[in-house]
Amino acid sequence: MIRKAKSHLSDESGVQLVEYVAVFPFVLLAAMIAFQFMVGAYTVVVAAAAAREGARAAAVRENAYVAAANASVGFQRQVFVTGAGNGVRCTVKLKVPMFPLWPGEVWATGNTTMRLER
Repeated sequence: MIRKAKSHLSDESGVQLVEYVAVFPFVLLAAMIAFQFMVGAYTVVVAAAAAREGARAAAVRENAYVAAANASVGFQRQVFVTGAGNGVRCTVKLKVPMFPLWPGEVWATGNTTMRLER
């Protein structure tokens, strides 16, 4: 009887499953954080491209708001266009899509200045 008890104590057949269950949430959390950073970086690139499109449209006296909106489809956005002298500046702010449990809001901003075309 004592031999059977000792053999069960030295048996490690379920240890791998316990370790997997203990480590998996941390691996999942790390993957979610990495994915969120990639989404944020993509949003910054889209904001810069939308600002460039908006400034290009404003430089040739077209609707900069429509151009910026068309370049950033699917994002909640704010577009600001200002003109000073012979240039125009377009600023686009895009809301970064976040996981539902993430606290607060994060916005990515893109700015571009271009010369007015005649």
